[in-house]
Amino acid sequence: SRSPRHRVTSRMSKSIFRAGTLTLSQLEGLILGSTTDQAVQLEHEKNVLASQQVITDAMAQGRKMYGITAGVGAFANNLISAEQSAELSKRMILSCSSGVGEPMPREVARMIVLLKANCFAQGASGVRPELIDFLVDLFNSGAAPFIPELGSVGASGDIAPLAHLGSCLIGHGKMFPKDSTVAVPSAEALPPNMQPITFAPKEGLAVINGTQATLSYAILALWRFRSVFRSSLLAGALSLDACSGNVMALDERIHQLRRQKGQIDIAAALRKLLQGSAVAASPDLPRKLQDPYCIRSMPQVLGACLQAYRDASDILATEINAVTDNPLVIGDGAEVLNGANFHAEPVGFAADHLALSISEVGSFSERRTAFLTDTNMSGLPSFMAEEAGLDIGWMGAEITAAALVAETKALTNPRTADSIPTAANTEDFVSMAFNAARRLLPMVDMTAGVIAVELLVATSALEYLENKQGLKTSPVLQEVVSLVQSALPGGKVLGPDRYRSDELEAVKAMVLQGKFDRFAQCPDSEE
Repeated sequence: SRSPRHRVTSRMSKSIFRAGTLTLSQLEGLILGSTTDQAVQLEHEKNVLASQQVITDAMAQGRKMYGITAGVGAFANNLISAEQSAELSKRMILSCSSGVGEPMPREVARMIVLLKANCFAQGASGVRPELIDFLVDLFNSGAAPFIPELGSVGASGDIAPLAHLGSCLIGHGKMFPKDSTVAVPSAEALPPNMQPITFAPKEGLAVINGTQATLSYAILALWRFRSVFRSSLLAGALSLDACSGNVMALDERIHQLRRQKGQIDIAAALRKLLQGSAVAASPDLPRKLQDPYCIRSMPQVLGACLQAYRDASDILATEINAVTDNPLVIGDGAEVLNGANFHAEPVGFAADHLALSISEVGSFSERRTAFLTDTNMSGLPSFMAEEAGLDIGWMGAEITAAALVAETKALTNPRTADSIPTAANTEDFVSMAFNAARRLLPMVDMTAGVIAVELLVATSALEYLENKQGLKTSPVLQEVVSLVQSALPGGKVLGPDRYRSDELEAVKAMVLQGKFDRFAQCPDSEE
């Protein structure tokens, strides 16, 4: 019932999946992880040929079909002869290749290629198996299309970005060859066994309609934010212990009464992280009856952020298997259905919700850093300065954290709240989901910097407690402290003032690379 149609070179192992069954973890392995050196083999649905035949038969019957025997957008009522339909595909691809700006990240561009193939292979797009095979071969070649990062409003589909992909398929535009950062004419980037294709009727329209560019940006941000979120949980646990926080606020009974799963899970994770801490168990350290919110309400705030992450994950996990072009072609019933699955509102909402989570994680972390460095609030040395007055300790880094948080807050404004009509008002309400997704990556990057500041400050505070009181944090948090310390030339955070930027960048890189992930004990899987 299904036909695997893909040429796999004998030197590569296979990663086989059926159209419409891809998972986020499989996709991550193919784009970032352990299976990047495997050749994808995509099993087509049996409807691919039937769907394509519907287009052929309908053209022979002289039926009017959007983007096939009629124009697109404001020209939808202009009839096109059957003989001109393939030329229409080519021209709309070239004309819509109107993006501007820097190229998309390589991971995003390659993800677009694979997700577009997964969409087509489900047999509702009216395209030939040869187009699907070409997309899979392009992905397996390791080349990446040069796709400018600006130009989509998220309806009808990511037209400009996907048109740039389409231009590469037919020998126009530019691509990055495998392992190269220099773009060359697309035909030169293809391996010798691949030649540019010629679009059949409907295929140009099928390529430019869809949410794959928005989706790929959102997914890459989701993956990167996962490590930032886990690191923020660890940083929060370090800060709670460093300020001799009252662990009563983590009591399971409090959170069970609230019934919010994210909150319950964060409280449980924090309890595990603090288990065995001599600091938390010491009766000699002064403790507040109620700590400030940045310490006391970590389960509530980070729990809400975790739930937003999970909700976004669910939507994106569904969308990677969605058929989002238009019109859709139903082979069994020989029908061509005009709709709007290309409208990226669901992905835009997920991206906007994720942006709020990213911003809150950073803002919350900055408040903990401010609390630790304020001696009147935390009881710790002011800014953890070695020699107050001569040294200013982490004052400059705390200001940096505030600056980064201000920037992420400005980027949090929901993009899907905006709409500018396009195409002579035929596309009168657009999602702006692409902008919602694209802005996530810089937000994640800046938030990683905020978390790095807190990790360093909290580590210095725990070093101080060990030096002065002989008290150590929990075994797992000691490992976190050791990892932070390993980024510093002297292996310790406390000490006289020194050049800070390299230390911050080193710890930030650890956050983004997932070096702290194994310690987090946080159930945040997307699957």
